[in-house]
Amino acid sequence: MRTDERVRTPPKSPPWLNRTMSRLLLSPLSRLVDRGILLLTVFGRRTGHPYTFPVQYVREGEVLWIYVGDPGEKTWWRNLVPEGRVEVLLRRRLRNGRGLALSHDAAPEAVEEGLRRYVDRFPGTARRLRIPTEDDAIAPTAAGTIIVRVTLEG
Repeated sequence: MRTDERVRTPPKSPPWLNRTMSRLLLSPLSRLVDRGILLLTVFGRRTGHPYTFPVQYVREGEVLWIYVGDPGEKTWWRNLVPEGRVEVLLRRRLRNGRGLALSHDAAPEAVEEGLRRYVDRFPGTARRLRIPTEDDAIAPTAAGTIIVRVTLEG
């Protein structure tokens, strides 16, 4: 991959798909998808309004890594700059946590680490988004990438 190529943005999920996935994650059938998808609730910085939606995640102990596809079009992650309170429905268990949106400009090592974890866990998705799987090729493609790191409480 050339260094001037950017990560391809995923197609935007239609609202019906998010609703269907949310219902599935709340049901006893959640085991079909909950090893890679959870429900994330982010609270508005000014309003405190909760926004809940399904996201793909990578878990490492009590830390979750979430790749934000097409960050220029999405605004939810901006509620996590600076760090903010989140709730996650992880394997049908509600957990509280602190989420922090990391940009490559501000935290290059953390974003590259998050991308490596994502590539290792979801190689097919990484290929589809043109995220390189070689360690030395991640850094040049990480510019413009937003990774949310959630630290679970309790």
